[in-house]
Amino acid sequence: MNRISIKIWLPIIVVALAVFGLLVYFNWPKEEVKIPEIEIPKKETFEIPDDWKTYRNEGYGYEIKYPGDWHSDSSGPTRVYFNDGKETTIEGLSIQVIRIFPEVSLFQAAQNQFFKDYGKEVEFTQKNFTLGKIEGLEIISICEDLGCGGPEWFVVKDNYLFHFRPAWRLENTYKMLSTFRFLK
Repeated sequence: MNRISIKIWLPIIVVALAVFGLLVYFNWPKEEVKIPEIEIPKKETFEIPDDWKTYRNEGYGYEIKYPGDWHSDSSGPTRVYFNDGKETTIEGLSIQVIRIFPEVSLFQAAQNQFFKDYGKEVEFTQKNFTLGKIEGLEIISICEDLGCGGPEWFVVKDNYLFHFRPAWRLENTYKMLSTFRFLK
């Protein structure tokens, strides 16, 4: 009788311990990742120097100003990159225009592009902002790899997702974004 009791109770105890272990594991407090607040300063806080150039894309109907000593490099009508032309540049901005379906929301389009660029395992924070008088979405990745933690901005206009991705330093990026406008 003792052997039968052990054969019955031993598996029950093992299963109970396994369930308890899983409950503890999944309910144990996780370490919180703190994300620094990044706020795009208001347009009126920037003085744009007179020597800045204007990049204009008639096809997608927008323009943006950039520093006079920088270069614009376009790899077709859907992507342009601005930087200082130095081999080890840490400051710049790329703008990519991506066609989306009308039923796709700004969040869905931005998330799809973000995951395409970084992979679905990267977490992010999001907040709304305004660019060129259009409501947009700012996304900041949460990870520890190089290039993580920086903001990226997304707006949708006329079934196109406009994706703004800065290089590392943001000083001129904010000034540039303050000059962005849609032509129509």
